[in-house]
Amino acid sequence: MPKHNKPIPVIGLPPDIGIMLFKTTASSLRGLEDVQQSHRDSWHLLTLQLKGATTMEVDFQKVVIKPSSVFYMHPNQVHRVISFKDAVFYSLIIDNKSLKPEYLKLLEDLTPVQPLPLNKETFTILSEIAAVCIKLYERKDVKLYASLLKDSCHT
Repeated sequence: MPKHNKPIPVIGLPPDIGIMLFKTTASSLRGLEDVQQSHRDSWHLLTLQLKGATTMEVDFQKVVIKPSSVFYMHPNQVHRVISFKDAVFYSLIIDNKSLKPEYLKLLEDLTPVQPLPLNKETFTILSEIAAVCIKLYERKDVKLYASLLKDSCHT
């Protein structure tokens, strides 16, 4: 009998959203069933793991993201979440059109990518930056919101 390959689904952002920022705990995640199935995303994902561990399969390789580390995933990489263990993390989701061309080129040249452990000072600085960026993200009524958001993400 011939083997039928199912296409791997691609999850995209709504057309009017190019950037999303959020802090997540494993217990706050909804729709986990979707991300536990192999899929691709149409965006870049940067994750700063604050606590716990996130175990994923990325391009059919197991990846464990531990505390005080940062992880980047390209658009279209096949991946799925295996588990969260007391995980708390910041995530930045950003599409190609929201990135500066020089940053997009830099990110496109990164492959394959593994979680990067951070020293205490760098981790603290990035955590503080992420917290400020999320505050800006939540202030949607501010003049120049889109510009401030885009610039804060490029920080």
